[in-house]
Amino acid sequence: MKIYINPTQAELKRICSRPFFHEENIDELIENVFENVASKGDEAVKEFSLQFDKFEAKNLKITEKEMLSAASKLSVELKLAIHQAYHNIYLFHSKQIAVEEAVETMKGVRCWRKS
Repeated sequence: MKIYINPTQAELKRICSRPFFHEENIDELIENVFENVASKGDEAVKEFSLQFDKFEAKNLKITEKEMLSAASKLSVELKLAIHQAYHNIYLFHSKQIAVEEAVETMKGVRCWRKS
């Protein structure tokens, strides 16, 4: 983790900018990630962590002590923001779950919509 104290406007703009991928390549990139993780498991995750995040993961599993230590370093505001983001994402995606309901339009003919 890198800590910035009083960053300049240029640094702030760079720090806060989101990564950009050309849309025509994103499907191919995502498919590659899924295929590699499915076939190579944790080794693929470590490779992608290095490629995308410039982070070399030695071990993907953390202990409860490490998790509690990291959590204790977060501000209350950040914890609340993370909780709110979780709630928003969960609510949004839970409403996307389509319930398939079969309808018998006439005897022996069942129709349904499948997402």
